Amino acid sequence: MLLGMTSTSIGLCDDPLEKVLQLERKKNIMKISRILLLAVSLSLAFSFIASSAEQPSGRSITLGDLTFSNHGTKEVKGQGELDLEADNYYFEPTFLRGTPGQKLKVEIENESGTLHNFSIPDQHLDIDIPPKGKVVV
Repeated sequence: MLLGMTSTSIGLCDDPLEKVLQLERKKNIMKISRILLLAVSLSLAFSFIASSAEQPSGRSITLGDLTFSNHGTKEVKGQGELDLEADNYYFEPTFLRGTPGQKLKVEIENESGTLHNFSIPDQHLDIDIPPKGKVVV
């Protein structure tokens, strides 16, 4: 016999009561395992739902000290007007790419219940867009 090894620790057991106790332990371990698996599954599902509810579908990017929910870049070269959508904590598109000196009339519709701000510091432009409101810049 090996040191510290008994017949019951390696599964050899003649005692019917010991066999019943081993079966009960296995059943309890299986129940606990199922409960833990369910808890992990619910936790992952909740995390997925919470993250998709909090964060819009765009990928976050950081420029300097600011973090943006990136919902794309729109090419506006040669255009004179643009409709821009403001939604829950993001603009779509998030970035506009034009030519230097280009004039662009932007109509921003805030479809969310959140106050938004549209600013272009170099042009001293700083406009608040009220919830469910529309602004033309």
